[in-house]
Amino acid sequence: LEVLRRIRERVQEKLEQPGQEDRELEQSFRRAVTEEPKALGLDVESDLRLRFHAVIPTKYWVGTHLCTPSFAASVVGLEDGLRAWRSLRDCRRTIFSGRTNC
Repeated sequence: LEVLRRIRERVQEKLEQPGQEDRELEQSFRRAVTEEPKALGLDVESDLRLRFHAVIPTKYWVGTHLCTPSFAASVVGLEDGLRAWRSLRDCRRTIFSGRTNC
């Protein structure tokens, strides 16, 4: 649980900064997922089996949020997951950019 808390705090810190670029958010997430387990002497794949998925708020338009499949937090899985997030984010931006209440 400690490692998840630390990852969340690092990413949340970036989200709260004004003018946050998506590229910077991705870098923050990538670094947190790789660095925090190491700092606690853990391996992301063998010790934690850490996985993630992205959720894009689209309930207003399609009746539900869109989610990517889950990806392993390994080097390859991390990049595949971020690519899937970018794809959903870009689709949503064709309709709306910004926060919603859904």
